[in-house]
Amino acid sequence: MSRKVAGWCLGLMILLVGCGFVLGAARRSSSPILTRSQLIAQAQSLIAQKQVRSIRWGICIARADTGEVIFGDNADSLFLPASNRKLFVTALALDRLGPDFRFSTSLDLGSPLSEDGHLRGDLIVRGSGDPTFLNPRFHGGAMDSTLREWTETLWAIGVREIEGDVVMDGSHFASGEQRAEGWIKDYETAEYAPRASAISIAGNRVTVNIHPAKEPGQPPTVSLLPANSIVKVANLAVTGPRRCANTITIERGEDGPDHLVVRGRIGCGAPEETLRVPLEQPALVAGQVFRSALTKKGIKVRGEIRAPNGSTGILPVNYHLQEELATAQRPEAWATETSPTQWLRVAEYLSPPLREILEVTNKHSDNYCAEQLFQGVAFARTAHASYGEAKKYEEEFLAEIGILPNAANFEDGCGLSRLNLVTPRATVRLLCHMALHKYRSEFMDSLPLAGREGTLAGRMGKRAMGHVRAKTGCLSMASCLSGYAEARSGVIVAFSILANDCAGRISEACSVQDRICEALVNTNL
Repeated sequence: MSRKVAGWCLGLMILLVGCGFVLGAARRSSSPILTRSQLIAQAQSLIAQKQVRSIRWGICIARADTGEVIFGDNADSLFLPASNRKLFVTALALDRLGPDFRFSTSLDLGSPLSEDGHLRGDLIVRGSGDPTFLNPRFHGGAMDSTLREWTETLWAIGVREIEGDVVMDGSHFASGEQRAEGWIKDYETAEYAPRASAISIAGNRVTVNIHPAKEPGQPPTVSLLPANSIVKVANLAVTGPRRCANTITIERGEDGPDHLVVRGRIGCGAPEETLRVPLEQPALVAGQVFRSALTKKGIKVRGEIRAPNGSTGILPVNYHLQEELATAQRPEAWATETSPTQWLRVAEYLSPPLREILEVTNKHSDNYCAEQLFQGVAFARTAHASYGEAKKYEEEFLAEIGILPNAANFEDGCGLSRLNLVTPRATVRLLCHMALHKYRSEFMDSLPLAGREGTLAGRMGKRAMGHVRAKTGCLSMASCLSGYAEARSGVIVAFSILANDCAGRISEACSVQDRICEALVNTNL
């Protein structure tokens, strides 16, 4: 072994201990030690069991430091990866942006502010695809805290009336009204299938609350959070007798985007039913919430709410940066030497560092964050975003590490697309690359730890607990698990165990994946 490779191995071991892998002979003393050949035999035996024999399996296991393949079964066949897709998106984001990168969403004035506090141009929010913007998950449950802060800033600099529009600008983000290829009709109202957009709100989902009426036969009360008039609801539901079955459903109306139809029955006296539905026009909803905050503060808005995206034209970019305005706090200072096309930046929201976003994405398998990251990374580097742009940008990264399109094809960021395909070998190649990457600690830290965190909190036995970091993935016909395991000898192993054509045997497939991982951590490689 060369000194360079030896150094990589030592560094990898040290960093993996810091990432949560626990070394120690005491916890292994009562466990049987497997040889490499016994590990292979056990893996083959597990996937050959009668209850999982009909499942199509793809497995690749390799040393993370050298890439040496230890075991493979259909390793070069293409499989639906489900949320294992997120491994590729988060690796791309780390490689291209770095763990300290922060997304930016700015607030600009479209014209100078008059002495009497009138803004005769537009008020512009410029988005970048930030998954944390107006996302309660990153703000202690508060959805509109940033907008309220911006409202206070506008009031403080003297804004009292906006004669122009509130513009939620996603004009460089072409995917504002697009959906990924391979998304099925069931996703139209599924809360786990939010759309990507330059400016988002509430994870790009609206919460629909259905409260039964006091008397049977009456329609229930329907309310929305965030409250807005963009989402139109046709309430065809009815309040049923006490203890009747709850049959409330929501479907898309055919008369416009964000038009919903509520049907079914909810029992009189039953608890409120809460459903979450993806927003088709999240930027417009965010604009309404912003205007409500402005009005509540006493700032009049005379114009409309607009949300241009790449399909409706690109707004010009020519604005003074915030630091240039530091000496121009008085409105009269802005009224000179500024043309109508120059925008004055007055506030900026910066996301938490990327490492924190990746932890939410992988540990909790957050589809919304993954969709935003897929296009947000391309936007951050090229100032343009669409599914096509994002796919092309990612393929360049994958080619650099030796993964070609015939081994990995992705249509979305989160793994819901039924057209996503990847081989177990390509997945392991990515994992091995990231194991030696300068940001390997951040990448591995973003993965849930077996038996302790996120989607792996309730999986695997004591033997594997604390010794496996991996990404889960589950669709109706697929169960996938890929990540890292610390073998008995201390060697770090990269693995990908993909199961397709599960036909109702998801739990059995998960059990096999867990047992293979348990065998891995008890193998002396």
